[in-house]
Amino acid sequence: MTVTTDIGSSAATWTAYTTYQVNDLVTYQVKTYRTLQGHMAMPGWEMANVPALWTFVS
Repeated sequence: MTVTTDIGSSAATWTAYTTYQVNDLVTYQVKTYRTLQGHMAMPGWEMANVPALWTFVS
């Protein structure tokens, strides 16, 4: 018998004016990203606009 437990996601929804630390996980448009550099997110700093801040996870 195999049992799998869903531990859920620890990723918060991306939000402008939020401070993110290196390796924080966030979701944005149903995708999960990891923060590459600590920063305070500003409007327009979504993943496609500033790839130096984010890496795609899943």
